[in-house]
Order: sequence, then C-alpha cells, then structure tokens
Amino acid sequence: MTMCPRRPASGFTLIELMITIVVLGIIVGLGIPSLQDYILSTRVKTGSQELFTSLLYARSEALKRNGNVYIYPNGGAATDWVNGWVVTTQNGKTYAQCQADQANCLRFQQPLNGLAVTTAATSVTYQNDGRVAAGATFEVCDAAGSAEVRKRSISVTLTGRPTLEYDGNCS
Repeated sequence: MTMCPRRPASGFTLIELMITIVVLGIIVGLGIPSLQDYILSTRVKTGSQELFTSLLYARSEALKRNGNVYIYPNGGAATDWVNGWVVTTQNGKTYAQCQADQANCLRFQQPLNGLAVTTAATSVTYQNDGRVAAGATFEVCDAAGSAEVRKRSISVTLTGRPTLEYDGNCS
C-alpha cells in the first residue's frame, strides 16, 4: 500500500483575515469623506444646471412665442428659489396657481433639497426679443456650506443670455 503525500492545508489563517479586514476598513474610512463631497458637488452641479436650463428655456419660449415669459420662485419669500420655480406666460401666476391650473404654465421645477440658492431676484421676465427686464445673479451652493464644494453662479445680463460659472467654495 502506497501512501499519497499529504497536501498542505489551504485557506487563510485568522490573522491574515483580520489584517485584510483592518486594511479594508482603513481604505473605506479614508474614501467616505471624498465620496460625500462628490455627492454634494454633484447635487450643486445638478441644481445649478436645472436653473440654467430653465432660464435658457424661458428665453427660447419668449422668442418663439413673441411674448413675455416669466419665471417665479415657489415659496413664502419672493426670493425663495430653493423651493422650486415655474416658467409661465402669464404675469403673476404663482407655482401654486400653476399646479391648480396648468394653463399658461410651461415648466415646473421641484425643490432643490440640500441646496441654498441666493439671489435678490424676485422673478425673471424675458421679453419677446429674448432680453430680460432686469438682470439677475443666482448663487447655488450646498445648504451646509461645505468648504470642499464649489459654488456655482448663474448670471443673467440684460441681453438675456445666462452664464454659468464656478465661483469659489461654498463656505
């Protein structure tokens, strides 16, 4: 009778598994803050793009319809843009009125959760030639004011053309 040579045991030892788990924990611990900043930055980018797109859309509609198009914020304060806005062809028609009766309402924007929108503009009015009655500047930032997140600024000059810029950090 011949004996087969004994194979060494395969697998991992308890110490190897513990070291792997500790190293993995350190890597994950270092990556979570970067991931959170990335998520916040993406949220600011998306919110500013939504506002920028609505401004371009309102300008386009004013030119196409050869009439005024208005953008009004939703909320208690006249400058409360973080709660969303409405693009409408009817002067003075609020977000709530557009939800009840969608006639003359072109676009709704839902609230921008977790963001802060700073502006002095109570509305934006595009005239039939694509120009605005008064210029406006919007700053979109993380509501918590994270120093790692870049602020986005949207400016609308009297020509009506909005521009989107990175403008420092949110802190």
